[in-house]
Amino acid sequence: MNTQTPVRPVTRGHSAALPTALAAVAVAACVPYVALKIAWLAGSDVGVRTDALGSGTMQVANTLTLVMELVAAALAVALVRPIGLRIPAPLVLVPMAVGTGLLGGILVLLPIEAALALTGLAEAPRAPDAEPLIAGWVYAVVYAGFAVLGLALLAIFAIHVKRRWAVGWHRPLATLAGGTDRGTRLLTVLSAALLAVCLTESVVNASRAAALAHPIMGVVAAAAALTGSVMLGARRPAGCPIWLPVVGVFAGASAVAAWGLFFAVLFLVPNPLVGETAVPAALPWLMAARALLGSAVLLHLVRLAGRLAARG
Repeated sequence: MNTQTPVRPVTRGHSAALPTALAAVAVAACVPYVALKIAWLAGSDVGVRTDALGSGTMQVANTLTLVMELVAAALAVALVRPIGLRIPAPLVLVPMAVGTGLLGGILVLLPIEAALALTGLAEAPRAPDAEPLIAGWVYAVVYAGFAVLGLALLAIFAIHVKRRWAVGWHRPLATLAGGTDRGTRLLTVLSAALLAVCLTESVVNASRAAALAHPIMGVVAAAAALTGSVMLGARRPAGCPIWLPVVGVFAGASAVAAWGLFFAVLFLVPNPLVGETAVPAALPWLMAARALLGSAVLLHLVRLAGRLAARG
């Protein structure tokens, strides 16, 4: 996406009310998570087992995730203000790819977790008298905040994209120029490889019943990326607007890449969050492959985006 593309002026009044309200919701959704992180960094053990926060690794992790949440809140505010249109494109697209991946992945993950909970598969095994590492109410508060933040931030990003790069995205797939054929073929190949890695991961994870939700989410996200890629390459359904498969590729690849990187680091760096369950030796490397392939899909999509949106 070209940062020199002419942008629409930000209008005042009624049309600015929705983005402003969404930004307020996004900031409010960050408050519980930020409060918990600050409390933990200050030495409090509210909502967690005492031994969960003492290591230097957890201090670094809590600091990084606190910064990420603050960046999400700042970006939500900036993108609804006139200054948002002047932020260099990479400084918008990179954090939004991470945010879309992590938060959008959670929106997919929650119903999967609920379905698995009905079967008892979502519950990690532990000794009957063992205190959980993190209290159940913490998960409820944090994930509710993530869900609200995800919905608000994704809506803000959609409005920002429309204002900044609103050129041709509404056109039907049938109008795509022939010059996109080679690019969409490569996008499809990369997305197919991404799905293959996620399917392999789900097979490797089959023995870890309590950890099935994330592999399922990865397969769903990779399938969305591949579906969007195929739609772009085939230009079908002919009347479908171009933006719909592009969103599928962007959101799906972002989720696979962001969560792949998260789990690769989680499994490779010693920390109390992994627990006592043995992790298959191949799993960290499959997660790293997810992160690399998902990033490759995103980078190629961004390179292709100008041609996809160009008027034929």
